[in-house]
Amino acid sequence: METQETFTAGKRFDPATYTAARRNEIDAPALLSVLESSRKLACGVASILTLVKNHGISEDGTTAGTMIDHVQIDELLGFCIESMTLLNSRIESLADLMSIRHGAD
Repeated sequence: METQETFTAGKRFDPATYTAARRNEIDAPALLSVLESSRKLACGVASILTLVKNHGISEDGTTAGTMIDHVQIDELLGFCIESMTLLNSRIESLADLMSIRHGAD
């Protein structure tokens, strides 16, 4: 029985990369490195957001009794955004490299 290879719109990697993956021709260390970075980043962002939730925002929406002020919250959220942007850049670079390696145009 022959399997049909499909490409779904919205995936970042080229169809040639998915084909190479099915043939076990993908550079696993590069993928594992990005996955490990993603895991670390997700844990860090979750920690920051938990900190902001628990100590930066009161239940009634006021700053009374909070340990983190609005400026600090903005800085922490900016750090989360910048971290996610850097991770996306790393994923984009890996996708471009894999496209080059696996012959996608």
